[in-house]
Amino acid sequence: MQSKPQTHKITNKTENIATLSPNQNKLGVMKVSKFLRPEPFVNKCRRCRISNACISAQIEKKKLKTLKQLRFASHKLNTGEILCQQGELHEHIYAVQSGSLKSYITHSNGRESVIGFHLPPDIFGWEGIDSQHLSTNIVALEQTNVCVIPLEQWERICAEIPELNSQLLRLISQKIRYHNKEALKTNTEERVANFLLQLMDFYQKVGYPSYLCKLPMSYQDIAHYLRITPETISRTFKHLQEKNAIRVSKSSKRKLYIKDMKLLKSIAGD
Repeated sequence: MQSKPQTHKITNKTENIATLSPNQNKLGVMKVSKFLRPEPFVNKCRRCRISNACISAQIEKKKLKTLKQLRFASHKLNTGEILCQQGELHEHIYAVQSGSLKSYITHSNGRESVIGFHLPPDIFGWEGIDSQHLSTNIVALEQTNVCVIPLEQWERICAEIPELNSQLLRLISQKIRYHNKEALKTNTEERVANFLLQLMDFYQKVGYPSYLCKLPMSYQDIAHYLRITPETISRTFKHLQEKNAIRVSKSSKRKLYIKDMKLLKSIAGD
């Protein structure tokens, strides 16, 4: 008779017991506990390679080096691990230090709707502040490092360092502007080109070359996000290659190169 898989428990003095199971849930996504570790790792803004683009971007470098309170619990996830789930109590906001994540909603019939993607230096989790509960599931698309910022800690630090709140509002405003641009795109090529330009914007902020665009998400995820079919994504990438706007890597469909940025912006309607 087949033995039952083991369940591992992690306890923490300040948190409830969290359960980890090697099984996958019905959506095929690995079940993972909250970000609890016996000896938690810490991300420090003054040592972070993307501090000039993240929440501490408006703080002068000399001042940043002296701010020891800008240190947050680090939650490292593997591909497929869940950071948080819809309906959970909203207690944190999150900053992506490296890697990427997908946010999605699971409907009562099991259907999944992709809401968005989070790449460095994105800040997310503020969407559930009004209801005090999380509205989406967040899952890692690759190995990812996330800063976990308790709301109480954030409010306390912002009272001491007003630049942080100002930068958070800037990042939220940028996110809203992205979504507004997406809503105005009428045809498939416009939407796909605009999506690639948004990814490029994220990657350039953290030091990637202007011609390289990674696709940590699957074509199916992109299709669900843009409300089109995966086959349409493949055809659109082929059309953009024929127009010499992009080139999809022969070794991996998860990487493409921008050959003509001006043309890509024109196709996107910018």
